[in-house]
Amino acid sequence: MSHRKTIFLIIALLCLRVACFADLAPEPGHKRVYLSLLLQTREDLSDYRFFIESGMQLEEVKLSPETPVTVSPKGGGARYNSATVYAVPKKAVTFKGASPSTEELADLAGALGAKRVTGAVKLLDHSFSFDVPEAEADSYTNPVYQLRRDAQFGVVAERLDDGTPASAHKPPNPASDKSDSQADRGFTIVVACILVFSAVLGGLWLLRRRAS
Repeated sequence: MSHRKTIFLIIALLCLRVACFADLAPEPGHKRVYLSLLLQTREDLSDYRFFIESGMQLEEVKLSPETPVTVSPKGGGARYNSATVYAVPKKAVTFKGASPSTEELADLAGALGAKRVTGAVKLLDHSFSFDVPEAEADSYTNPVYQLRRDAQFGVVAERLDDGTPASAHKPPNPASDKSDSQADRGFTIVVACILVFSAVLGGLWLLRRRAS
């Protein structure tokens, strides 16, 4: 019985450690700012479907001149800190229903990642949070991107504040690289804890098997 109590205590400590490291706090003198993503268009892009990938999950968003889209942070730590927006020609994808199922979205995500979808365009990458100097925190606003047709790529996204194509944009501040490295470190710790957790469960199973 004492062995089981020890194992369960280890499991509890591991879960607590995962919770602590899932989202690292900013360094002293810095503040974390959260930026939603705003998408809009002035053109009829009804021959395209638009998808956003975040946290290794793909979802479709409806975009039209009358209906702009706001994509807010989902939370959940480093895994959900970034998003990628795709434009996909309607004729390049077919779904069983009016809206794609979870399985169909997963298949499409894999195809987009492998660049196997004809005419699909990666419009932009967005990070939902950055660690910035506290004195500059109030100067950051949600970026607004306008989607328009392009003779070369089909569809492109431009920031309305300066009209620069999204593919040419740099991170908004030098601290972002540090934030990304911290997030990667936190994610690595979480994965390591999960592996240890699995090993502990395996040990518990072996103990039960020997006892029987």
